[in-house]
Amino acid sequence: MLRANEIGGRNGIGMRNALENRVIGTKSRGVYEAPGLELLATGLRSVYQAVMDRRSTQLFHTTESTIAGGVIDLIHHGNYGIALIVFVASIVIPVGKFIAIAWLASVLSRRHTQDTHRL
Repeated sequence: MLRANEIGGRNGIGMRNALENRVIGTKSRGVYEAPGLELLATGLRSVYQAVMDRRSTQLFHTTESTIAGGVIDLIHHGNYGIALIVFVASIVIPVGKFIAIAWLASVLSRRHTQDTHRL
């Protein structure tokens, strides 16, 4: 790693600007330098490209993942059953629970005119 840092730094590899949102609502800009890591990562991506097919390399892409996006990817690759299970378990059941809790909360919050349990 030290040798990779030396070689990458000498050739101007690995400078990154990052704009970050902080918790308190401010933005912070930072410059990060990791020449060895960038050099090794680029080499690793080249090896992956040489030995894997397109579908396998999709596992290594960093994109924003959502449940709906995962379901669409599963359908695109022909995994309809798994896509249905993920959709039902991740979307339908939680939404159903939310609706049931909201209904129970509304029922319990109503004032009853006759309370049979009160003495």
